[in-house]
Amino acid sequence: MSDCESMPAEVRDRLRSIPAAHELLAEWPVMKAAGDAGDMIVREAIDAELDAEREAIRSGTPARNKRELALAIEQRCHRLSLPTLRPAVNATGVVIHTNLGRAPLAPAAVQAVTDVARGYSTLEYDVATCARGGRKEHAACLLHKLREAQCEEAVELQVVEGASTPGGGSLPTVEPPTFCVAVCPVDGRLSADGLKRALVQEPDTPVVTRVRHDQVLFDVRTLLRDTDLDLCASALADAVRAGLRR
Repeated sequence: MSDCESMPAEVRDRLRSIPAAHELLAEWPVMKAAGDAGDMIVREAIDAELDAEREAIRSGTPARNKRELALAIEQRCHRLSLPTLRPAVNATGVVIHTNLGRAPLAPAAVQAVTDVARGYSTLEYDVATCARGGRKEHAACLLHKLREAQCEEAVELQVVEGASTPGGGSLPTVEPPTFCVAVCPVDGRLSADGLKRALVQEPDTPVVTRVRHDQVLFDVRTLLRDTDLDLCASALADAVRAGLRR
């Protein structure tokens, strides 16, 4: 005996009364959802809602009418079309919340991202030569600023490839590629760790860097303003001078 034959007659009648997909597509809420979310999402929502309806009827729940099903499909379409990454309200009291994006960006950072992301940008275009450039050029601007600090007799400067990190506990396996200006001390009175500490102890604006292979790395990915370049150059010059005086 099949599952259908073993069902009570009332349940079989309810299952037969479920509207067909083409009938539901003619209902206004579903037509509206198709215009908002697209046909693919609507088809997925109809299939899922009909499966849920059959399961509910088999468990003894009364069948929904065509209008109720159409409204349910519209709501499911809305949920399916929501982006996976969207604004949330943090009412936990945890200020730096990894699962909620850690912390909001400062207005200046948001504006910097918006100004570039809303259109085309000079990501890999050299405006001086009117030809293809490279992302490395953004690090070259910082390199130029650091060289202006006139401390190359004590340190070597070069642009190197690197990897940024999203932050402790946040997407730990993701390391977006980046370019950094590497500062390598050549004077015995200086060390990478010492320069890093001196940069952080800058009285006006601490410059937080990282050290890799005895080099201080300035990662251009998180330098958001042109003034950041000047601050980095000034802080490095002060850190080098302070180290040489010791």
